[in-house]
Amino acid sequence: DQIISINNQIILYELSKLKVLNNTLLDFGAGKGKFMYSALSHGWNVKGIETAKKRAEYGIKEYGLNIETNEYKGGVIKDYPFNVITLFHVLEHIQNPKELLIELIDKNLSENGYLVIEVPLFDSLQSKIAGRMWIHLDPPLHLSHFTKHSLFKLINELKLTPVKCSYTSIHLGILGMVQSIMSLFGYKAMIIDELKFNRNKFLVIAI
Repeated sequence: DQIISINNQIILYELSKLKVLNNTLLDFGAGKGKFMYSALSHGWNVKGIETAKKRAEYGIKEYGLNIETNEYKGGVIKDYPFNVITLFHVLEHIQNPKELLIELIDKNLSENGYLVIEVPLFDSLQSKIAGRMWIHLDPPLHLSHFTKHSLFKLINELKLTPVKCSYTSIHLGILGMVQSIMSLFGYKAMIIDELKFNRNKFLVIAI
């Protein structure tokens, strides 16, 4: 949780440097609402979309967040328009990510708003090290994979202007690299699941 909190603080700091007209934010794929809660604590008016109902219910009950659990099939989302829409590790779960982004941008993002996208990169160093053991291959949950080239191609097709690019994620990026390196020594489990449900001193020492 501390690592996730630090990562959220960095993202919110970067958003604070942008010229956002008002602090309305949609977190699409909100999970348990941890980023939403951090944004709320920094004065943002936040709304979330999360189809995994158990995860959404955690954010609703634990933090009192406004999270919808209905599957988004396009169109206007209540409380729109949003000046910031965030999608953290969402697009790799979508069969047609371009269609989703078009709907979100055209119907729900304000004219001068910002889109924040985070995806694992198939051509990243951790992917090349781990090969078939790469943490983000994750079939059948991950349906779409991006390289730097294909991601920027999508951005150009949507006529978006990049204002900030980063290739480091404290949360999944660092853990992903740890798993990639450990896979060279025969490690075949999912490190995130192991840390949650089967943590032991040998795993912690290895990390």
